[in-house]
Amino acid sequence: MLSGTWMVTPHTLYLFHRVDTELSDEQRGECFSHMATSGVEPVLVVASGFMTVGGRLRAAVSALRHRFIGRSLTFCGYLRTVSRFVALWEPHYVTQRRLSVGMLTGFLLTSHTPSHLSAMSVTATEDVQRSATVSR
Repeated sequence: MLSGTWMVTPHTLYLFHRVDTELSDEQRGECFSHMATSGVEPVLVVASGFMTVGGRLRAAVSALRHRFIGRSLTFCGYLRTVSRFVALWEPHYVTQRRLSVGMLTGFLLTSHTPSHLSAMSVTATEDVQRSATVSR
């Protein structure tokens, strides 16, 4: 994913399913930059989850509990707010749709510049919506 070279195949939907926790903000930004430069689109990004106020409070309580009993914490990945998550691709891609993928949230992305793939984006969105409906 961090390679500067991406193979572009016509009529392909590039799926990033729950990989958001694996890369730092800098790495994600580089990834989207390389993808956009290579002409990768449309892209469906499915988030593992988002940071919320309640989730942040639970994490803080857990961290305090672990410190109190002398246990160390383990890094389990990155968690972002929705706005931070979207901001990582905004320099390179436009969010065409936000949609449910099972019980998760997905974002269908296309490049900022108009391309021959606009019809593909609509078809990909319809296919994703059908798939999401079937998986419920």
